[in-house]
Amino acid sequence: MAELPTRQTLLMRLKDRHDDQSWEDFSHYYRRYLFAIVIAMNVRHQDQDDLVQQVMLKAWKSLPEFEYEPGKGRFRSWLGTVTRNTVRTFLTKKTTKRENIAHLEAMEAQEAKLTDSDLEILTEKEWMRHVAELAWENISPALSEKVRDVFLAYQECEGDIAATALKAEVAENTVYIYSKRVRKKLYREIIRLEHELS
Repeated sequence: MAELPTRQTLLMRLKDRHDDQSWEDFSHYYRRYLFAIVIAMNVRHQDQDDLVQQVMLKAWKSLPEFEYEPGKGRFRSWLGTVTRNTVRTFLTKKTTKRENIAHLEAMEAQEAKLTDSDLEILTEKEWMRHVAELAWENISPALSEKVRDVFLAYQECEGDIAATALKAEVAENTVYIYSKRVRKKLYREIIRLEHELS
């Protein structure tokens, strides 16, 4: 029998609220993504952690009853919607209390500019960035220091092989070979994570 993707097994394990390891795994894979959405929605720094905690608590309460149906949408879309709604509720409560009116008005103006479609695009963009960062963290320990340094220089030089060769003090052919090798590994890992986590 084929092993189920990690995402599905994790969601199944999360039905047990007392499975601490599963919740640690959930936090590892998704917490930074939640922060990215909150930050992108222009929430001030001192409120960000509280909002992410609220989303994590909502997930903790909801996931034991959550039924994952791949044909009906992505888990990350549900999580993004919960995050956006949490931010909106937070802004409404803050507005009611009239705390820091100037800042709240600026936040409301920012929120008013974002349609649901804009927010979906924003959420998707943050997800792709998050997955790319996770993929790099997963593959980089297995790379030699030289390969890592060349690839990071390649990224800094925006794919310019000649500039990378100068910066990393290697031959252009070496830059080409190393960057191609790392991009291939990175691409495979991104695809794997997309399959398992989205």
